[in-house]
Amino acid sequence: MQGAREATRSANVRADLPGTAPPLLLLTPRTSWWTSTAERAGGILAWLEALRALAAAPRQRAVVALATCGHEIGHVGAHHAFAAEPELASDSALVIHLGANLGCAEAPQLTVRSNVRGLADRMADALVAAGHPRAPLEVVTGGKANGEAHEIESRGGRYLSLIGENPWFHAPEDRWPMSIDLPRAEAIARAVAAVAVGTAAGGAP
Repeated sequence: MQGAREATRSANVRADLPGTAPPLLLLTPRTSWWTSTAERAGGILAWLEALRALAAAPRQRAVVALATCGHEIGHVGAHHAFAAEPELASDSALVIHLGANLGCAEAPQLTVRSNVRGLADRMADALVAAGHPRAPLEVVTGGKANGEAHEIESRGGRYLSLIGENPWFHAPEDRWPMSIDLPRAEAIARAVAAVAVGTAAGGAP
């Protein structure tokens, strides 16, 4: 097998909604190896749906929605963003991390983790209310955060993280339509939007 390196450019995508500080930060990676449809699409769907709901709802908190590049080479985009604005990681009211494999077909397991007491359980309740099955939810408070949530944890921030599983992880076979369970992906997006709207309205994370 042979490979070649090629120089290119990538960028984070950011949207801001006005309000008071500290903000709510919506965080998801947007890049990966190969097509990575299920790996990335569920998180991006939930990010967009939450942002749409936040824009339409009354809110007190400001909102920063950040979709980062370079996840697959060490969270490069997140490092750049937090180097420029370290308070986004450390001082946000809450960071909702939408990680890999949300709504992946043939892999219903979903880890819901937070370092805020009671918040993972509230997210699980919102998921069930939105139509996600309860049995495959692993609800965890504390422990080691994964993905970009680790970047928040290591900087002393408050996070709520969702990460799924994927039998085609980092493989070219991760493609639409076989790798997506659309009803579960939609349920996750609805639940994330509901929790985000409640937090931005000034509710306690």
